[in-house]
Amino acid sequence: MNSKLTLFISLLIISSVAFDQSLILQPDAVDGKDAMIYDSYPDNNFGTYPNIQTEAWTTGGSAFLSRSFIGFSLAGLPANSTVTSAKLSLFYGPQGDGDPHSTLSGSNASIIERILDNWGENTVTWNNQPTTTPTNSVTLLASTSNTQDYINIDITSMVLDEIGEGGNEVGLMIRLETEAYYRRMVFGSSDNPDTTIHPMLVIEYTDFTTIDEQSSIYSIYPNPCNDKLQILTSQGDNNIIDNLQIYNAQGKLIKKIIMPTNEINVSELSPGLYIIKLSYGLKSENIRFVKS
Repeated sequence: MNSKLTLFISLLIISSVAFDQSLILQPDAVDGKDAMIYDSYPDNNFGTYPNIQTEAWTTGGSAFLSRSFIGFSLAGLPANSTVTSAKLSLFYGPQGDGDPHSTLSGSNASIIERILDNWGENTVTWNNQPTTTPTNSVTLLASTSNTQDYINIDITSMVLDEIGEGGNEVGLMIRLETEAYYRRMVFGSSDNPDTTIHPMLVIEYTDFTTIDEQSSIYSIYPNPCNDKLQILTSQGDNNIIDNLQIYNAQGKLIKKIIMPTNEINVSELSPGLYIIKLSYGLKSENIRFVKS
C-alpha cells in the first residue's frame, strides 16, 4: 500500500465533509429586528410597528415618505460554512387601517439595499438612518395585485458581501424606487400579530460536519475500493435507498444516483478520500471510503 493511500485511510477517523444545510430565519417580536421611519416625524422611532412599508402619500394635505429596515442575524451560520443561496420573502400585511399596495400615481417598484452602519430597532429615525450601498441591490417589481407577496427574493450577493466584510448581521433598507406620492408597498413586520407574515430569510449553505458512523444501518465493501463498491445493510430490505451522493474530501458533490442498486461503480474516481451520503425516507447516513 503506498504512503498516500495509507494517509487517506488514517484520515478516516478525523475527516469532515461539507453538506448542504438550511438556516430558516423568521423571528418574532422578541428576536426580530425591523423598523419604519417617516420624514414627517424625523426624530420619531417606529420600531414596534406591525408593518414594513415603502410609501409616498399625503396626510392632511401634507406629503410624507416612509422607508423600512430589516436585520437578520447571521450568528446561526457555522464558522466554516459557505453560503450558496439567500432568499428573502416578504408577505403582504395591510396597514392598521387596511391600506394595501398601491400604484395610484405610478409604479410602486421598490429597492432593497444593504445597510452599512449599525442601527437600532428602537432608536433608528429618519434623521439618524444608516447609510446603505447600491452594490448588489435588488428591485422589487411593481405589484400586480394589491395583496401581493414577494417570495424568494434573491439577496445572496448582499449576504455574501456582509459576510465578506466580517459582519454578523445582514441589514436591509427598503424604499420606493420613485418616491413620489401616491405609491405604496406594505408587508408584515416581525411585530405583526400574524406570525405567518413575518419577514423570512432562508439561507442555504455548506458546512464541514464531522461524520459519525457508529449507528449506521448501511456499510460498504471493500474499503479501500478500486472499481465496484457493494452497499450492505443490516436491516434487510426495510431501508430502501432513495438516492446516493458522492462527495470529495472538500465537500464537492461528485456524483448523484437516484434509486441506486447495491453495487456502485467508482472506477472513474481519482484516488483519494470520498464520502457517500445515503438517503432513505427522512433519514440519511454518511459513509467514508477510499478510492485506491
